[in-house]
Amino acid sequence: MNLFRHELYMMRNGLVIWILGLLAFSTLFLSFFPSFYDEAEDFRNVLQSYPEEMLRALDVDMSMITSYEGYYAYIFMFILLGFSIQAMNIGIGLLNKEINGGTAEFLLSKPIGRKMILSSKVLAALICLLGTNMVYTAVVYLISPLLAVQKPDTEVLLLFSGAALWLQVFFLTLGLLFSIFAQGIKSPVIVSVSVVFSFYVLNMLTSLTEVKGMRYVTPFQYFDMGYIVKHTTYEWKYIGLLAILICCAVCLVYRTFSKKDIKVA
Repeated sequence: MNLFRHELYMMRNGLVIWILGLLAFSTLFLSFFPSFYDEAEDFRNVLQSYPEEMLRALDVDMSMITSYEGYYAYIFMFILLGFSIQAMNIGIGLLNKEINGGTAEFLLSKPIGRKMILSSKVLAALICLLGTNMVYTAVVYLISPLLAVQKPDTEVLLLFSGAALWLQVFFLTLGLLFSIFAQGIKSPVIVSVSVVFSFYVLNMLTSLTEVKGMRYVTPFQYFDMGYIVKHTTYEWKYIGLLAILICCAVCLVYRTFSKKDIKVA
């Protein structure tokens, strides 16, 4: 429990920075919606002049872009990048900071098992990610009625935040895999940004090519924001696949960490 509290304490500054950054970005662009709505027809005409391939790559749905939910769906794809980078950065840093800081050997010498050490760190990370998601969701839930021209569909907004939480957990486990198999990473942020943006580029290519099999390659494709807006639900087969990937990654992390020699830099 002391390790769990220590991890939360160490993450507090980064947590506040990420929350403020995500809220600043979303609030800024959502505040443009009333003006955007007034000039929606002009904007639609501009979009129609763009190549169809570009609109597909950017996930712009002409039938929804002028609604609050459709506008938010487009913005939210970029907000998801922030959630994902934060999660992967935390995952990489859970063990990487101990190795680079020379404290891994001291920590493993304590009278607690490796699984308990890892569980305490993972639990603290999950609390931070959940806290980020909940604060963000609460603020967007409160400001949306003030910015939307018509009453917003709050269920859709909550489904968006749920999608963010799923991706947070996925990239947290991916970061844990990096921290286990690529020890001594000097800059977790650079690695996190590179990996997340690589997945996002694959997401754009998948939307551009419309090859169905490509949807399984990047987790950003598991949550079609347009589908969520239209049907007010997820595509559950992708949720199931994502849950399986997360469970397999977690099992691999625990199994490897229990037996792996930790090299102290």
